[in-house]
Amino acid sequence: MKLVSVETPEKSVCKMTFSASPEELEAASNAVYERTRASYTIRGFKKGEADRAQIEADRGEHTFWYDAINDLMDKDVPALYDAAMAEHGFVAVDNPVYDLVSVKRTRALWPLPLLPCSLS
Repeated sequence: MKLVSVETPEKSVCKMTFSASPEELEAASNAVYERTRASYTIRGFKKGEADRAQIEADRGEHTFWYDAINDLMDKDVPALYDAAMAEHGFVAVDNPVYDLVSVKRTRALWPLPLLPCSLS
């Protein structure tokens, strides 16, 4: 995961755009599948026995993306966020708010933390 841009659209607000590669999203999705596969019941399979392709065929290809995105966010964004805040001389005055921009198999654009901040 990487930081794509840092903007200040208005006074006391920072907007950071993070991006993850399709490989990172796929690896995180596989980890979520392994962790949660026992909870899925798919017709024709014992509970927890269906493979990822059957679960995604039944529930949609995006089934594991939400948790995968959250895992990537929890793992990578705090360090990137802190580094960007220090690099640009911003001081957070509130917790960041995240917004998912888009997720595609070929590209994943991530959350835009929008938060009040002040220059130090």
